[in-house]
Amino acid sequence: MLFTGTLLFLSCQYSGPVEEALRQSGRNRSELERVLDFYREKGDDLSLQAAKFLISEMPGHHSLENSSLSEFRQALDTMYPQMSNVIKRVVYQVPYRKDEFVANAEKRYDLETLSADYLIAHIDNIVEMWRKCSWLKDYSFEEFCEYLLPYRFAREPLLTRFDSTTYWWQEIKARTEYYKHLPPSPMELRHFLHGIIDRQDDPYMQDFELPMSKGKHTFDCLDKCYYNLSTLRSAGIPCAIDYVPAWPTRNGTHYWWVLIDPLCMHNTYSDTQNPRAAKVLRQTYSHHPVPRPGKNEYIPEQFLNPFNKDVTAEYVKVSDVKLSFPLFRQRHAYLAVFNEMSWKPVAWAKIRGGRALFKEMGRSVVYLPVCYKKEQLCSAGNPILLKSDGSTVELNPKSERFSLTLTRKYPLTYSKTQWSRNMLDCRFEAGDDSTFRDSTVVFHISRPDPNLNYVEVFVPDSIGAFRCWRIIGPKRIWLGELAFYSKEGEKLSGRTIYHPEDKGETPENAFDNDELTYTNVYAWLGKDFERPEKVSKIRYISRTDANGIIPGMEYELMYFDRQWISAGRQTAVADSLVFDSLPAGALFWLRNLTEGREERIFTYDSEFDRIVYW
Repeated sequence: MLFTGTLLFLSCQYSGPVEEALRQSGRNRSELERVLDFYREKGDDLSLQAAKFLISEMPGHHSLENSSLSEFRQALDTMYPQMSNVIKRVVYQVPYRKDEFVANAEKRYDLETLSADYLIAHIDNIVEMWRKCSWLKDYSFEEFCEYLLPYRFAREPLLTRFDSTTYWWQEIKARTEYYKHLPPSPMELRHFLHGIIDRQDDPYMQDFELPMSKGKHTFDCLDKCYYNLSTLRSAGIPCAIDYVPAWPTRNGTHYWWVLIDPLCMHNTYSDTQNPRAAKVLRQTYSHHPVPRPGKNEYIPEQFLNPFNKDVTAEYVKVSDVKLSFPLFRQRHAYLAVFNEMSWKPVAWAKIRGGRALFKEMGRSVVYLPVCYKKEQLCSAGNPILLKSDGSTVELNPKSERFSLTLTRKYPLTYSKTQWSRNMLDCRFEAGDDSTFRDSTVVFHISRPDPNLNYVEVFVPDSIGAFRCWRIIGPKRIWLGELAFYSKEGEKLSGRTIYHPEDKGETPENAFDNDELTYTNVYAWLGKDFERPEKVSKIRYISRTDANGIIPGMEYELMYFDRQWISAGRQTAVADSLVFDSLPAGALFWLRNLTEGREERIFTYDSEFDRIVYW
C-alpha cells in the first residue's frame, strides 16, 4: 500500500504543460520521468528546469521514417564515413523534399521515442556550456532555452551518438580564454568557429554526390541555415532561423540564420535586409498559437505548424489591419500576397462579429483578404494596399477609364539596369578581315534600352559590303543576342569570332536564339561571313531577364474585381502594348501567355504617369 502511494505521489508532482506532455508520451512516459527524477534527486534545479522546458514543448516534434529514408542514410554513411554530425543533420533531410521518399513516411514523435539517456547526455552538455562560457552570462534563461538548449531544429533524424562537433563550445572557450584581452561577441566567436572548421565541410555544400543514384545536391538557403544553426549552437553561439514564407514583391520564399545578441535591437543580428515583407517568421522549439478549426473548416497546413514565431516587427514597419468578413461563416480569415502568379495566404485571424484583426502586417504591401470554402481559396473582397504610413486603400475599380502603354511585365532592379548600361559607348564595326585593321564604324550606342529589350540598328546604304562585323566596347560586354540581316531581311550566318586573348565566357551564347543565355566578353565579339556581305540591319539585346514585351508572344492584361477579369489579349508586334478603356483605381496583372513565370501585380499612378509594381 505504501509503494502504491509513492507511485501516485511521483506521477502527480508535475502539472500543466509538463504533465500534458507526459500524458501524451504513452509507453515512453517512464523514460521522460526518469530524466526529471534524475535532476530532481540530484538537486540540480537549472538542469531540471531545462528538462521541463524540453519536455513541455516536445509535443509535435518528430522526424520522418520509412525504409527508403533508412536506406538513404545508410548509403550516405557508407559513401561518406568521415561526414560529421553537423553535415548529417542537413543532408539526412534532403530526401524530405522528394515525394518518392516521403510518400509513405510515418512521423516518429519525440515524446514516444526519446530515451532518458539521450536527453540527460544532451542536457548535461548544454547546461555545462551555459555555466562555463563567460559570453553567455548576459543571456536570459528563456533565450538559453530557445536558442541553445533544443536537441533538434527541424525534422532531422536525431543522432544519438555524439561526435567532436557536439563539444565545439569547449574548444571555443579555450581559444577565447587564451586571448585574455578579447571581448567575445557572437560575431567574434563565429570567426573562431570558422577557424576550427577550416573549410572541411565545403565539399559537401556544392554538387556533392547523393547515394542511390539520386544525382547531385547543392546546399540552398535552407540547407545553409540548418548547417549554420547546427555549427553555431554546438559552439555555444545562440542563433535561430528566420524566413519569409512568401515574398510580397517577387516570387519565392527565403530562409536565413540570425545571431541572438543581447546588444542588438530586438536581440538579433542578421545580414539580411528586408525592405518589404508581409510576414517574417522564426522557427522555434517552443509552441505558438495556431488556429483551431471550426466544424468541417479547412485550415492550410502552414498555419497548423506551432513552431513559428512572428518576428515581422523586428525587420519592417508594421500595422494592424482590421477588415470585415460579413458573408463568411468560417471561423478564420486570411491575408494573401501575390507570389508565383497566385495569391498565397501569409497571415490568419479569427473572425469575431464579422470582422478580423490581423496583427503586425508589413507595410507597403498589397494584400487580398481571403477565406476557404472547403479547400478552395476564395476572395473576400478586393485587394487592399497597406501604405507606408500605416493607412489602407482598397484597390477598387472605378468607372473612370484610361489608356495604358506597357513595355514590361516585371519590375527592374539597379543590377539589371547595369546590364544595358554596360552597352553604352560600344560600337559596331565592319572590316575586311578579323583583324579589323582599317575598320569602318557603323553605329555608336549612346543610350541603354530602358526595358532590356531588343534594339534594331539600321545600317546606312552608304556602308558597303564587308566580310567581318563586330561589336566592341570600352569594358565588359553582356550580350544576350546579336544578329545581322541582309537587305532581304534574312539573318546572315557565319563563324563566331572574338579577340583571341579574351577571357570572357561562352561567346556562342550571343547567337543561340535564346535571350536568357548571355555572353560575357571583355574586348569584342562578332561574325565572319567568309565573304563580303551587305548588312542592312543589326539586331541586338543586352543581357536580359526577357520580361520586356517580345514581338510574336501573346499577352493578356487582367484587373481584379472580386476576381481576375480580362481586359484583353494581344499578340505583340512591337516592344510595347497599348490597352484602352481600363478602370482607374484597379490592381492589374500583365500575363505572358506564351512563356515565363516572372510577373508582378501593379497599379497606375496617374499623377506621375508611372506604373507601380507590388
